[in-house]
Amino acid sequence: MTTADQKIAIMKQITKFFCDEPLSIMFLKPLEEDKKLTGEYKNRIKKPMDLTTIKKKINNNQYSGFQPWIEDMNLIWDNAVEFNSADSVIGGVAIYLKKKFNKRIMSINLSNLRNYEQQIINLTKDIQNILQNPPASFGISQTTPLSPKIEQFSLSRVQKLLESVQKLMEQGKSTEIINIIKSNEPGFEADPSTPIDFGEFSRKTLIALEEFVASNTQV
Repeated sequence: MTTADQKIAIMKQITKFFCDEPLSIMFLKPLEEDKKLTGEYKNRIKKPMDLTTIKKKINNNQYSGFQPWIEDMNLIWDNAVEFNSADSVIGGVAIYLKKKFNKRIMSINLSNLRNYEQQIINLTKDIQNILQNPPASFGISQTTPLSPKIEQFSLSRVQKLLESVQKLMEQGKSTEIINIIKSNEPGFEADPSTPIDFGEFSRKTLIALEEFVASNTQV
């Protein structure tokens, strides 16, 4: 399944979920023909939207990606609040459904981000292994020293890693983190009174810590 197919499948799945949600019944179809009501509605709501229309747009491949679809879904809830007010029953239901929808979208985004980060870590690890044990065809001696300089890591990457490690240490993962550092930095001595200086660590240590962070981060 291609990335585009996966996106369509996710859009269909979530849209169906809300179509099947009992509270969504008033948002399933375009506003029924009531001359007085529809006239006022059209004057105030410039772009009506409903779940059935969104399903048709998905099936007709009218969405270029997630964002236009997300905007249409949120438009349903926003229109309901704008026309009925947030204090009304319909407005309250719309606010609830919007929060529910965006929570699901957030979980998808976090999952995709974590998967991407893990792929980067795995790729970096593979490259590191190749450099440490290069095939003869590479023309590189196995004794070729690897640069241990932290400069090969961007400042933002190191800062992010530091913050993640600190959070895990606060969650009781200090022993595991110290053991990872010691296994890669033989001269390292843990001192509770002194902050850990990431600037002294090799790439190998930083990558090992990134892997630990990734495996202990909840999706």
